[in-house]
Amino acid sequence: MSDGSKAVLLSSEPLDLSVGMYVYARPEFYLGPTVKFVKNVMGFKVFEIGLEGDIARPKTDEVVGNNVKCWKGSFLRYVLCKENIPTLDAVELVRKVLNSRVSYAGLKDAEGYTCQYITVKCVEGRSYSRYYELLKGKIKMWFSGVVYEPLRRGCLSGNYFEVSLLNVSEEVLLKVDSMARKIHETPIPNYYGYQRFGSVRPVTHVIGKALLRENFEEVIKWVLGNPYPKENPRTIAARKAFEEGRLEEAVKLFPKSLSVEKFLLRKLIEGYTYERAVKSLDPQYLRIYVESYQSYLFNVALSKSILRHESLENFLKKCEVAPLPHPKARLDDRCSAEFIEGLDEEVETLKEASKSSFAKFMSKASREVAFTVKNFSYEYEKFNNVMKLKFELDPSAYATVFLRELTHKVNS
Repeated sequence: MSDGSKAVLLSSEPLDLSVGMYVYARPEFYLGPTVKFVKNVMGFKVFEIGLEGDIARPKTDEVVGNNVKCWKGSFLRYVLCKENIPTLDAVELVRKVLNSRVSYAGLKDAEGYTCQYITVKCVEGRSYSRYYELLKGKIKMWFSGVVYEPLRRGCLSGNYFEVSLLNVSEEVLLKVDSMARKIHETPIPNYYGYQRFGSVRPVTHVIGKALLRENFEEVIKWVLGNPYPKENPRTIAARKAFEEGRLEEAVKLFPKSLSVEKFLLRKLIEGYTYERAVKSLDPQYLRIYVESYQSYLFNVALSKSILRHESLENFLKKCEVAPLPHPKARLDDRCSAEFIEGLDEEVETLKEASKSSFAKFMSKASREVAFTVKNFSYEYEKFNNVMKLKFELDPSAYATVFLRELTHKVNS
């Protein structure tokens, strides 16, 4: 795993390599081979931090009480907590149940327990409950006030995390204590985390690349086929049924949570061509696929930049912010030009993408190449060797990227 340098270690994890995270930049934070974290509802919790610094937490005191009446021009703010459900799926279900437009500030992990703010557009004269429970309690919503603007993407100041590490010995405790003293000033590569690509089935960037090439058959094959071993057996069976041409069976097998798969299958059964089926998808999903490919390119470029400069610190002396790879990215400074050119063969795909009708979904933003962990603390339960980490990250940073530096594992 080592490349011979104390500043950088090479990863050999297949999932790391598939999403462009080639290096560990903080070998001094590595806690050893026995420590692990499990990304489940008990061991991985995320709470959104609003623009005013308020943390989205369950409001159990709001379960009972009078309904909330709406008036024109207002929005109801709720704290939405979910268990092992993607944000887009949860928001879509809320929209259908309340028959109102729902807005949110950011996407949260599909795995684990997450809480975030959403706004629901009021329908004048209607009354809304102060508490909702959907999907047998996997989605819960608590009323959090009336506002006059809907939430928009990016309207948050960060996220607060509570993560449990397992198999933590007293020797590891000393390492964490040493790390805690300097972590607030130690840069960590600002990779896009696994959930950006799909932790169980990391293919959204592959779909995005196929979209930009307008290879619609390839898009369909990757969305509906190519089962991964960690998927649940029913989903694997559905993907195999699709690959064998049994579309009616496949659409019945796919769970409701895989709404894109079911939608595309129904379109194909109705006789849509691959192109027409793909283009009939909600643009928000098309954007996610395309931006996921950009995220992969950013990860690759960041990995190669760190390796080329032999440490993240050395690279930061040259670049603090780099452009998301884009056909029209400005390359008028040394940092941007070197960052993009480091993509090698993928540069040609970027040039081709400029002619694609899906290039409109590509982000033209820039991204910081490193982040730091804020307000870090920990609690140690000696009787069961469990340590709970508590920390905050800026909106663009991923907790799994930080945890990967600690455990050198993608998930356990």
